[in-house]
Amino acid sequence: MQNRIDTPAFREVMLAQKEGAFTLVLYQHTDGRTLDIGNGWGPLGFIVRDCAADHARLLAAGAAEVRPPAAFGGMVVSFVSDPEGHEIELLQLPAAA
Repeated sequence: MQNRIDTPAFREVMLAQKEGAFTLVLYQHTDGRTLDIGNGWGPLGFIVRDCAADHARLLAAGAAEVRPPAAFGGMVVSFVSDPEGHEIELLQLPAAA
């Protein structure tokens, strides 16, 4: 974790790689408002080393399967949804030739 901000209205956590090449910001309203998941957003995608193993690990942790791992253009892709219904995409890139 790189940084965390807590206010009466929101909480924000920033996760970063040591090299600083990637930062993920997680945001949560803390003022009691309810939110509905809409259909205007796509899945949150992650590049992984072993799609099948990570897919299985997410299912074991409580995710629901949307699409099992499948080959797609030299890659392996799968989709799950978290317990709140957010869709997550796992993408395993082809091995370097």
